Amino acid sequence: MTARVDADFLGAAVAELARRDGDFARMVARHGHPALRVEPGGFSALLRIIVEQQLSVASAAAIWGRVESAMAEATPRAFLALDDAALRACGLSRPKIAYGRSLAGTVLAGTLDVDGLVHMDDEAAIAALVQIKGIGRWTAEIYLLSALARPDIWPAGDLAVATAAGHLKGMKRRPSEDELRAMGEAWRPFRAVAARLLWHFFRGEKLRPLAPPLAKRRRAKTKGKAKTKAKTKGKTKVKIRAAAKFRTKAKSRKVQTKPGRTRAKTARAASKKRKSTRRGARR
Repeated sequence: MTARVDADFLGAAVAELARRDGDFARMVARHGHPALRVEPGGFSALLRIIVEQQLSVASAAAIWGRVESAMAEATPRAFLALDDAALRACGLSRPKIAYGRSLAGTVLAGTLDVDGLVHMDDEAAIAALVQIKGIGRWTAEIYLLSALARPDIWPAGDLAVATAAGHLKGMKRRPSEDELRAMGEAWRPFRAVAARLLWHFFRGEKLRPLAPPLAKRRRAKTKGKAKTKAKTKGKTKVKIRAAAKFRTKAKSRKVQTKPGRTRAKTARAASKKRKSTRRGARR
């Protein structure tokens, strides 16, 4: 079994992070230590994290409460026993219903040994979890942090952690996932405690959103330029086709009128010849 965060570890880790990082020291002086929240592990905890994906804390809690009430017990069999209509009535979207069913089926089939995750190291446990439909790295990391209480998990894809880190460091924009992973290197091997501190800071200060990462803005701008370029290219092609069509028509008209012009020239030449003959006869 790997190390777990308990109350003593949390206190020592917060003190060490505050010693290393003056911004954390000021934040702890203002808001105190975060509470140690560790959820029971297993299928129920994983299902709850799936439900919480991309939702506000209040919305996630309300939907999970309805899902939990609909099941006599939060087990894979109980979840699979609920039909889609019942789950939609709880507030689950179609994709999340599919993800929940995938998780329940995988656990029942024994493909995923949820209880065995506790004996794996961090990356091995994450690799096992992300094999399941609907579970990405963020979901796996949150499970290891909140249910298995791993001390050095760093959920760099978490929006609240990124926003809090940006405010903590006086940044004008939210750090990207890569930037946040790099930032977390200074807080090893207590990155899970650093994440808890940042969530504590986020809630305590009611932090406003920051501008998106620069890389995302650049990608969006590039995408806009590409669309404009494609649109301009399309218009240019239309103009070229129209010009070619016009030239073809003009050429066709020229070809069609040429015989008429030749006949007119021949008639004029014959007329001149007759006139010249008449003049010669008179002389």
